[in-house]
Amino acid sequence: MIQIFGTKRCKDTQKAERFFKERKIEFQFRDLTEKGVSKKELENFTQFYSLEELIDIEGKQYNKR
Repeated sequence: MIQIFGTKRCKDTQKAERFFKERKIEFQFRDLTEKGVSKKELENFTQFYSLEELIDIEGKQYNKR
């Protein structure tokens, strides 16, 4: 099953949810403000994607730091 990791207020997350709903494709949403990503999950993700692909460096949360 497709998993979307994001925040409810994120426009890109909202677009992804809308995309899958319109096509009646099942997905799971995980709000990162409620439950972050564990170290193990991050290690698993980085086996397939670079950190640059995983982190939205243009997002508000990233730029707050």
